[in-house]
Amino acid sequence: MIRAILAAVAILISTTTATFAQPQITPEQLAWYNAMQERFARFRDVRAEAIHDPQMRWTVAFSRIDTRGNRWTVVAFGINADAPGTSDAWRAQIWTNTAETREASAAACPALLTQLAALEELPMPTIDLPRMRNETPPTFVPSPTLDGDDNRIWTWSAGWDRRRGFVNEIELNGDIGSPVALWADQMLAALELCWRPAGSTD
Repeated sequence: MIRAILAAVAILISTTTATFAQPQITPEQLAWYNAMQERFARFRDVRAEAIHDPQMRWTVAFSRIDTRGNRWTVVAFGINADAPGTSDAWRAQIWTNTAETREASAAACPALLTQLAALEELPMPTIDLPRMRNETPPTFVPSPTLDGDDNRIWTWSAGWDRRRGFVNEIELNGDIGSPVALWADQMLAALELCWRPAGSTD
């Protein structure tokens, strides 16, 4: 009897182990995963180089990437605020996963300034802490979606007193349908015909 019980337990353990065993990753799945990680790594490198440019050329950096890293875009905007001149000195550069680096200038593309002006009017997100001030629960709406594109804007803020020095950084992010994404959609469409090969706008 004891042997029968032990045999039954052994069968149960082996069946349970097989049921909950982790599936083996195929070479094709591993290759797909590694390729995805390489795409994300390239995107992160480009974005970091724009934000931490050693020459401090860029004042604004926008980035967009889909959930699998198949499509990504980085756009940086910059101006030498201490140099003489007008706002026409603003420049931009774009990197994508499908094209060579391109650039645009406000002198040749006035739409660039229009989009930067719109960026200054971007609504800020609300700080909303749970169980504070007896507020009503937030309203959940079907948009923005939760699994679309990651849109991020990094720039310098003027703080609360517009002091010079630009010591404060600010970063906003949002999915499809968010103010960040809507501004980006408009910006990318407005500048689509402005981009030229890097080095050709000097």
